[in-house]
Formats: sequence, structure tokens, C-alpha cells
Amino acid sequence: MHTDRVIFTYSNYQLDPRTVELHKQVCEKLGTGICDYQYLFYNAPDGAVVPDQVIDYGLNQLFQKYKTVLILDIDCVPLSPEALKYTFEQAEKGILTGNVQRSNHIENNKHVYVAPSCMGLTKAMFPQGIPSFRPTIRGDIGEELTYIFEQQGQPFEMYLPRVYQALPYQMDVPWDLNDEMPKYGIGTTFVNCNGMEMYYHLFQSRLKVFDHLFFTKCEELLR
Repeated sequence: MHTDRVIFTYSNYQLDPRTVELHKQVCEKLGTGICDYQYLFYNAPDGAVVPDQVIDYGLNQLFQKYKTVLILDIDCVPLSPEALKYTFEQAEKGILTGNVQRSNHIENNKHVYVAPSCMGLTKAMFPQGIPSFRPTIRGDIGEELTYIFEQQGQPFEMYLPRVYQALPYQMDVPWDLNDEMPKYGIGTTFVNCNGMEMYYHLFQSRLKVFDHLFFTKCEELLR
């Protein structure tokens, strides 16, 4: 058992409890013998506590015990044990690894980054200390980590969208990445550089509009 590896996820009471339970079941099943699983519940509404605060707190606590942390949104699940192994191994090679995303609400030249919806990292990647995940003028939550890797010429791998199941809520088009990359939406399957399916991310789970898609995917993975 790799007790130096952990999946870290979190949510508050505004999420469907079934989402939380299915996430735990899938991650524990696929992560057996690979990693621990740590869920953080915070009893505050969205806005009173924001995700970057939860991530900063969680990483500070977890890196006192674990070498490698895989941050996963509560509606993002691995698709196989191999996906978890690959992500942990890449991170342990010093490669910031995880799902690609773009901050479409920020004018930053269509910058794409490894998103904390699915991000594998180690403390050793940042000798001066892991920077805060808080948003900045040029990026959303956790985007600064990719900027740092780019500026220092360090390696990173962004898993790309292969397919999505639905358009984002009340939108007529999917979300953009940069011009050379595929688009993504609700229920996106992400693949690594070898084309292996890695993670499924529902997105917008707090709206409770698309939960059935997440439930169905988790139930498939648990069979």
C-alpha cells in the first residue's frame, strides 16, 4: 500500500450526498493498493468559504503526512487504476499533471493550465513552498502553478478532452480551450498524451441539473 499517496477532495452541504458517496466508492475501489482517500467537509455555503481556501488548507495538512497529493473535484473520478498510477507516477517525476482547463472569464491570451479539478503534485515541485491556489489577475484557482512551471521550463502534462455528454448549463456552445485544442463540456472524458482515458469530470454539480450523468458513470465504474 502506498501510504505516501492520497486523493484529496472536498465539498460542503450544498452538494447531493449521493455524489459524495459515489465519489468515495469509485476512488476507493480504483485506488485500492495505490493511494489513500481523504474527504474534507466544510460546513459553510459557497462564497463564505471558497475552493482555493479549502485547497490551501488541505494541502498544508496533507503534505505533513503524504508525499504525493492528487486533488480531485467531488464530481471528477478516475476511470481506471492505471489512470491513478500514471498520474501519481508523473507527479513523482516532477511533472505537474492533470486535466486541462481555461479561465474563459479572464483575458489572459487563452492561457490553459493544469486545473485543481484534477491535479497531481508533490511538495518537492516547489522548493520555496507551494503557492496559494487563490485566483490572481491573470488566472483562476490554481492557475499560478502552471504559470510557474512554464516560466521555469519545468515539465507538465495536461489531459485533453476526448468527448463530452452535454453543453454547459444555459449555454449553446461548449467551453473553449485554446484554438488548437478540443472543446469540453458537461461529462467530459479526459485522455493523457498516449490517448488513454484518465478521468471523467461532470462539472457544475452544485447546480444539481446533470447529476444523473455522474451517477450513471460511477455506477458503471463500480460494476
